[in-house]
Amino acid sequence: MCKSCNICQTHQAKQQPEPLLQTEIPTRPWSIIGTDLFQIDNKQYLIICDYFTKFPIIECLPSPAPTEVVADITRKYCSIMGIPDIIRSDNGPRYVGHAYPQFTRTWNIQHITSSPHYARSNGFIERQIETCKHMKKARAANEDIQLALLRWRTTPVDNKITSFAEVMFQRKVKDTLPSKINYSSPANDAIRLSLRSRQDSQKAYHDRKCKELPPLYTHQHVS
Repeated sequence: MCKSCNICQTHQAKQQPEPLLQTEIPTRPWSIIGTDLFQIDNKQYLIICDYFTKFPIIECLPSPAPTEVVADITRKYCSIMGIPDIIRSDNGPRYVGHAYPQFTRTWNIQHITSSPHYARSNGFIERQIETCKHMKKARAANEDIQLALLRWRTTPVDNKITSFAEVMFQRKVKDTLPSKINYSSPANDAIRLSLRSRQDSQKAYHDRKCKELPPLYTHQHVS
């Protein structure tokens, strides 16, 4: 009887959630990224976070924000970090409007969406949002939000996993805390030698028809 009653169907209790479906861990950084929008103190922010390294990128959106702003910011970071295989988001208007699908098609990115009414289906990015809301404390203390984000990115995850930044960039990242970081490595030394060789070659080519001028002296007349 209840199944045939529209009012009963409308107000019946929601079904119990199904067990959590875990997302497969990527094999490398920036292969799968998640993205979403959130608000702090009436300001809207975009978060883009890597599933492998947990490295977060956060941008404050302009107000009013153009429709294509989320696609534009994501495109900018993909041009810096490389093209991911998959982007996960909800199916809010910023992600299913014209600009975002056009961007993912053009850049050959698989875009997987989840329900905006069931945030746990995109639980990874929701957890990152809850964590990054500590920026509100930084704002309250008049601290530099970008500096607060840097400290978050460079804090070791646990005794087995280094910081988000180190996992992402495969090197130590300097922050404001006193530390001794050795940036020397055979690979870096080899690159430095190659750059020096290129620089010397460019100078030699430039100086083929050049000569040093004699020094000028005080009160010397020049023509």
